Parts: sequence; C-alpha cells; structure tokens
Amino acid sequence: MVGNAKNAGKTTVLNALAASFPEAVLGLSSIGLDGEELDLVSQLPKPQVHVSVGTLVGIAEGCLAQSATRLEVLEKTGVMTAMGEVLIARATGAGACLLGGPSTVEGMEKVMRLLQAHGASRLFIDGAFARQSHAAVGEGLVYVVGAHKSPFLQTVVDSAALALRRLSLPAAPPSFAFLWAQRRPGWLDAAGQFTPLGLDAAPIDLHDTLGCLPSQAAWLYLPGFVDKAQVTALVARRRELHVGLITRSPLSLVMEDASLKKLFRLDLPIQVLKPARVAFVALNPVSPGAHQFDAAAFQAAMAAVTDLPLINVLED
Repeated sequence: MVGNAKNAGKTTVLNALAASFPEAVLGLSSIGLDGEELDLVSQLPKPQVHVSVGTLVGIAEGCLAQSATRLEVLEKTGVMTAMGEVLIARATGAGACLLGGPSTVEGMEKVMRLLQAHGASRLFIDGAFARQSHAAVGEGLVYVVGAHKSPFLQTVVDSAALALRRLSLPAAPPSFAFLWAQRRPGWLDAAGQFTPLGLDAAPIDLHDTLGCLPSQAAWLYLPGFVDKAQVTALVARRRELHVGLITRSPLSLVMEDASLKKLFRLDLPIQVLKPARVAFVALNPVSPGAHQFDAAAFQAAMAAVTDLPLINVLED
C-alpha cells in the first residue's frame, strides 16, 4: 500500500484487504510504525491494524506490549529498528496490533521471506509516504489516493494522475537485466554495451556527465534515486539530450510533483528494470479532521485520468 500523502488511508485499505481473505494465512508488516492511535507527525486519529487468529506479523519487539492482540513469537529476524528487533509472530487472539516493521528494503525482503517460511500465503505491506521506494519489494501495489493531500479535489486528482504515470513506466528490455548487479551509473549504446561512470553509485554531477556523454550513448543508467537535482540537470541540458533514462523502479523517481512534471515534459524515453504492477487505486474522499469530497465526484474525476480499477474500500 502506497499513499499520495500521510493519512491517505493506507491502513484502512490494509484492513479491508485482510478481511477479504478469511481463509488465507496472512503475513503483515509495515514500513516503519503503523497502527498507532495518533499519527506521530500530524497527531490525527489513525485506524488500528486489525489481525485475526492465525495471522502472521513481522513486528518490532517494542510494539508487542502496545498491541491489544495476543502474539506468539516464532522467530527473531536479526533486523533491527528504532523499536527493537523485528520478530515473526503469530496472533493467538483477534484484535488491534501496533505494527512496526523494517525501515530498509533489505530488512523488509528478509521479513517477507520468513513470513512465507512460517506459512503465510498472502503478504501485505503497509507502506510509508516518505519511503515509497520500499514498495519495490512487493509484487503488486495498491495506490491510495486520499483527500488529505489537498482541500481542492482537482489538485488531488492531478497529483494522482502524475503519480500513476510514474508507476506505469515501461520495463527495460530483458537483455538489460544485468544492470541489477551494476551499482555504478553509466551509459549504454544501442547494442546494450554498458560503460560505467565514476567508481561507485555515489551522487554524480549529472550536469557535467550529460555534457560528456559520447554520441553513441543511447541510454543513461542511474541505479540510485533520481531526484530534483538530477531533473534540474536534465532540464538544463535539454537541448542536447540524446539519451533515454533507465532506473531500477518507478519508485526510484523521488521528487515532488513540480519536478516530476518537468521530467515528463522533457519527453525522454524512461524505462525501469522492475515495473510497478498497480492492482487498483483506492479512493478515500475523507481527510481526517479536515474536509471531504463528494465520493461520486471524486470517483468520476479519477476515472477521467486512469483506466485502473477505482475502489472506495469503505463503500464498494
């Protein structure tokens, strides 16, 4: 679950999804902390994560005493967080759970493997707005569009359309799969031959790099995050750009809407090693403690910008 803002409604979607598979053994975890009564930043009320008997969770040790449900610890993972080591536990009673999990991609990958090893047949990760790149761990993605993003409906819809365009970036050719093992930025010619830039994946001066790319360069590969600074460099060199861009995932594009708009206006070919598979878009027309949109108008406005299924989990 990835949201368009904090308090978008990800936990509500998680609870609805969990309730939709009563016969499955579920494995749940969260990027960071989720399920607390108040959001630690906004102090707005938050829905609790509800677990049923037999549900498996990847949960930080410090969350055990704060969870209303009874949990049996099955295994220690060695994955450390600010709230202690992440444990694999099974719910022996139904109830609310304070779900705090790994804060790194590597940690989440390990926790997911262990949840499966203990019998989980479906895995759900409650994401974090500030760390959307972690969603690349999953095989599918639910994008939650909440009214809390802005009091103006069209602003929320326009931002969501931009995000969904990012999430729909196409896959690079299978012949480029070798780039997963390549930690250094570099360029590829039309035949897919890779030439590295620099010694490691540390931030590079993209403005100077673009000016030095040879004429045979067809693609620029950036294994880390692509952020506002790199978009600024691309815009500054826009008249001489002759390469496409390859990143690991659509979620490697980490920037605010204004920079993402500029990137797309360049009309560069952009491909990713691991495309996002958006299962559906969840709509939350209510901003906690603030405003709400007309649900039908919200649905109609979103339907005009995407062909993906649109679901209000509290009504549909």
